[in-house]
Amino acid sequence: MTKGKESLAGRLKDFTLLPWSFEEYLRLKGEEVNVIKESNIERAYSLFEKRYENEIAGFLKKGSFPEIALEEKEEEIRRYVKNSTVEKLVFEDLPKIFPIEDIHKLYDILVFLLKSNGSIVNLSNIGSVIGLSKDTVKRYIFYLQKSLILNQIEVYGSIGKVLRKGKKIYAACPSIAFVYQDYYNEPNLVENAVLNKLLEYFDSVRFYREKKGLVEGKEIDFIVNGIPIEVKWQSYITPNDLKGIFNFMEKFKVKVGFVVSKKFDVIEKNSKKIYVLPLDFFLLSDFREFLS
Repeated sequence: MTKGKESLAGRLKDFTLLPWSFEEYLRLKGEEVNVIKESNIERAYSLFEKRYENEIAGFLKKGSFPEIALEEKEEEIRRYVKNSTVEKLVFEDLPKIFPIEDIHKLYDILVFLLKSNGSIVNLSNIGSVIGLSKDTVKRYIFYLQKSLILNQIEVYGSIGKVLRKGKKIYAACPSIAFVYQDYYNEPNLVENAVLNKLLEYFDSVRFYREKKGLVEGKEIDFIVNGIPIEVKWQSYITPNDLKGIFNFMEKFKVKVGFVVSKKFDVIEKNSKKIYVLPLDFFLLSDFREFLS
């Protein structure tokens, strides 16, 4: 959501209200939590006295909406987010702002993108499915981005590479993706939550993808300040899981990388270090400190 605020000079300034954070969600549920601000990662984890992994699913499904944060019925969560929020924005608000020839097809594009949350966008493919021209699809997606219901990230690299390789689109928050997906796709929603946390702190978040892919066709989920961040939503990280991120670190001469997963670990190889961070710890830490 974007609000206007009058400055001392009398001019209107815009500022964006970000989706609710994990910290705010836990506070609403009565937990006393604070974001950990510590540059030494091992020390920061030692200060993380209480784990909140049992709160992850609830946060992913409804945590971005404080008015339903205490709601336990999944059908009510879906009804509120879909009917009272998303559809109201699309069918009532957007037509007042943008020239939209077919609002129902714009909504179809939104549903298509949410069901494939975090995928690279192929405008021609979407157009053939929805029945619109490539240019119209591009324009409608632009409207959805301006409404702050979608986030877009570009590929890491030169301007030419950005133009050639397309963009990835995510829901503005995991809760929106959740209500439109056919099943509870927790790994995908976790990836969305990690992106939201990064966007809270950094103006530029990108992803990395080679023309022929990395080792075994892998890509890097997010790049911030040249640092790779992968999401591996599993209990144990194997050497094979890290081939792609180590390959990136070797290619770009990066000494540190991060994996967001379920358990804490530190993995070193050839003078390069990867920190494996549990999601609850990652969401309750000031990630900027880890890069300082």
